[in-house]
Amino acid sequence: MSSKQTRQSFILRSLHETGQIDVSDLSDILRVSQTTIRKDLEELEGKQQLVRVYGGARLPMDHKVRRRPTYGEDLRSHEDIILDYEEKACYQIILEI
Repeated sequence: MSSKQTRQSFILRSLHETGQIDVSDLSDILRVSQTTIRKDLEELEGKQQLVRVYGGARLPMDHKVRRRPTYGEDLRSHEDIILDYEEKACYQIILEI
């Protein structure tokens, strides 16, 4: 990945998934120098899309991390859906009586 736009898109996606990124990790993943990554972070910070910290960057305080739900969270939400369905079915039966 050598295109600046492609690198910066990857940086922002990674940042939104994890909340914090590391210069050396990005350098290894994107196969560019750490200096190149730092320049990208500096430019993105200028656009207020991230905040640079020692060794990397993090999301600004007003941004939320979009993480994937864990397996347990997936199950709970599925159980909630089933419960909602069962409650609605019970209310429907009561209304018909």
